[in-house]
Amino acid sequence: MRTTILWLSLAAAALPASSALAVPLRTYDLSIEFSSCATLERECAAADPVSTGITYHGSFTIDATVLQTDGYSNAGFQSFLLTLGDFTWDSLSPAPASDYVGSRFFNPDTDTGGFGPWTLLVQGGELAGICCGVFGLADTPFVDLLSFNRFGLPPNFVGVSAFGGSQRFGFQATGSFSFRPVPTAGSLALLGIGLSALGAAAWSRRRRKA
Repeated sequence: MRTTILWLSLAAAALPASSALAVPLRTYDLSIEFSSCATLERECAAADPVSTGITYHGSFTIDATVLQTDGYSNAGFQSFLLTLGDFTWDSLSPAPASDYVGSRFFNPDTDTGGFGPWTLLVQGGELAGICCGVFGLADTPFVDLLSFNRFGLPPNFVGVSAFGGSQRFGFQATGSFSFRPVPTAGSLALLGIGLSALGAAAWSRRRRKA
């Protein structure tokens, strides 16, 4: 058992040293599901590039140090990526490489909002809410992601208006979204080391009994 604890201690000490110079980022998986979707002429169909009843995934990263202070802050994201049908918003490859131009915010503490870095809500050291989405050239195509808002919309509301170019499937859609943190490489490595150490300890006990 002492050997197991030693292995875990050494692993925990080594992992932070290997990433000491890295920017502390936290990555989140973004899930979106639409309850309504329509083109300019009709309702979206199941065979369309975007439709209802399907879960779409994107991702974003934030500075992990933001999680050290509870409350609202206009800290924004470090990166954002989402593809819906023929449209992609990629903050690391902004327009014209993708449909991303900028982001919006709304801070309930100051009752201010507009174009700028997202407002993040931190509670208990965890990201609890985001506001307010991303937009493209001439504002559209845009994706509104509203964990909180001043318009009376339900929490975690998503609204999309994506039109532009006759060769792309244009649509408007509303629904809901959620996000969850993606396990870091360090935490996965610790988990793997811990499971291996526990397995080795169990094997050692069985061997002694034999």
